[in-house]
Amino acid sequence: MIVWLWMGAAVLARPRISAQALFERVWGRLHPNPAFRRLVGRIPGKGRQPSFNEHLYSLISRKLPSFYRSLELPVPAVLQDRMARPEPFVLLHFHDGFSFISKILVDRGRHFTRIVDDPESYLSALEAKFPGAACAHAVGADLRSLVQALKAIKQGDALCCAIDYKEKKQAPYSHVSPAMIEFANRNGLDVFFVKANILDSGKAELLCWGPFNGIDAEACAGSFIDLYNSHGESRRKLTVKSPASAAPERRR
Repeated sequence: MIVWLWMGAAVLARPRISAQALFERVWGRLHPNPAFRRLVGRIPGKGRQPSFNEHLYSLISRKLPSFYRSLELPVPAVLQDRMARPEPFVLLHFHDGFSFISKILVDRGRHFTRIVDDPESYLSALEAKFPGAACAHAVGADLRSLVQALKAIKQGDALCCAIDYKEKKQAPYSHVSPAMIEFANRNGLDVFFVKANILDSGKAELLCWGPFNGIDAEACAGSFIDLYNSHGESRRKLTVKSPASAAPERRR
């Protein structure tokens, strides 16, 4: 409600304000406000522990239908050449509630396939943010998806997937699966790890590491946790563990 009120006030003051300018105006009012910061800190995340910057960014951006279309988001230097080439590769990340990876791929017409629990819902939500995103495809996160993923890489698609998961439906994301890294290893695919970082200025950036190729899957997943917790603004407590594995956990 507070976000809505500040957005309404900004629109009344400047009826033709752009989505990005409106975002910046509301961010500039709410980000430095200590009372609002305490209030947001009491709002639980949906299965994860967002930082204040992440939470505020999400609260504002999801109320602006054209936000992602007008967002200017640079491609990390390590990915620029890779995205321009027709060969398949893998983009992995942890759940963050944003559509930044889709944004940089759609803007450049780079065909990609995302592995998600509900492909239909994902594509519907993506279409609302990026109308006519014909380069985007989705497959389910199950055994059948491996066959579809193999077909996608034969077509040169980039494969995208969030690799942190929950033990139970209402639990937080607490584990990181090495399965997609192992899949990439078996198929000779380069892996890139991406983290979205929200700056105090309200600007978003993508931090990216890679390519990783042929590295032990569990060790590589552990390295991703270390990279995530060593760079940018947010931190998470995560454990490397295969979803069906009862092996001892490795906490990072």
